[in-house]
Amino acid sequence: MNVRRGAVLLPLLFLFHAGPAWSAPAPGAAPSGAQPLTLHAALRRVLARHPLVRAAEAEIEAARGLDVQARQWASPQLSYHYSTPTKDAALSELFEFPGKRALRAEAAELTVRQAEQQLRATRAALAFQTRQAFYHLLLMDREVANAKATLAAVDRIRRAAAARYRAGDAARLDVVKADLSRARARQALRVVRGQRKVAVISLNVLLGRPMAAPLHVQGRLTAAPAAPGFHALLQEAYAQDPALASARLEQQKRDRDLALAKRQKFPNLDLSASYGVEDGVQTPGFTASIGIPLPGAYHGEVETATGRKLAAVAGEQAAYYQVTEAVASAYQQWLADQAQVRSYQTHLLAESAQVLAGAQASYRAGETGILNVLDAERTNLQVQQAYAQALYQRQIAVAKTILARGGVQ
Repeated sequence: MNVRRGAVLLPLLFLFHAGPAWSAPAPGAAPSGAQPLTLHAALRRVLARHPLVRAAEAEIEAARGLDVQARQWASPQLSYHYSTPTKDAALSELFEFPGKRALRAEAAELTVRQAEQQLRATRAALAFQTRQAFYHLLLMDREVANAKATLAAVDRIRRAAAARYRAGDAARLDVVKADLSRARARQALRVVRGQRKVAVISLNVLLGRPMAAPLHVQGRLTAAPAAPGFHALLQEAYAQDPALASARLEQQKRDRDLALAKRQKFPNLDLSASYGVEDGVQTPGFTASIGIPLPGAYHGEVETATGRKLAAVAGEQAAYYQVTEAVASAYQQWLADQAQVRSYQTHLLAESAQVLAGAQASYRAGETGILNVLDAERTNLQVQQAYAQALYQRQIAVAKTILARGGVQ
């Protein structure tokens, strides 16, 4: 070893083994004075304030109003006629055949319950969107941290190459290659910072905040529950899914509509009491009238109600298929993502770090060129990015199983 090469060996050792030149914040860390947002807080805010939730709640109130109307008796009719020398007044009331009003009231109550299921479906969909946006921002925080770490590493490699070039132990081309890699690392950092801004906008919109407002989240991509049994998930979805529950209610409502249509062959009774005065003579009166249902109209209503009942039955079956497919797809994706995460945790991350360490050691020993170190650094970044993406995809699979079960937890 010549004197000049030995003179730069200690600085090289320091550059490769020293920590990053920047102080990386913890994932989701907020600047001083700011309160980071947790997933629980984000869900609570979105589900309490989002306009779609308020709209669904208003639909429930509207359905309850229709329910109240359906339970009322027909409004009495009061009439008064005056002309010289005649004056008369009448009061009439329509009495439906027994059971008709009760069936309409039951159908209206089922409509209220359907509106409640629509609120549950809206909340579940918003909870999924919130989870997706929240974990995407966590992913971007991790990507920014990885990009910063890579840039710092490339800077150290560039300084080492420059030191070796000045010592006469490396060619100028090594410095040029390091400069190119540093430019790429800076560009990659700019890209992920831009992607983080997009993620902030997405979550801010859900939260009802200004789009460009600073936002910092607190959580861990690595935190995920163990996958439960598939059949337990499926039974839970059958019992809780709002779309399936609404389809069942629709079938029950069509049952009432069909029963009401069949009762239309029974006439209603219209009673009227009157009192008149003509030429000083008082003339009280009483009238009873019955509407005669025409067979064509009656059979048409029954056929229409029967068709809607069959459509509701098919709709319930379709809802079962959709829930089954959604749960199975999300569950299988969960298992696949879990296996991928484990593969990174058990060997891929360690192998990538080992390859990088080996390339650095070979370069320090003068056995290989700088290109090997830069390639190993780039590969290590790609592995870290793929690992972060696998963690994110697993969180989305978990969120999809919650959505498929109609939950917001």
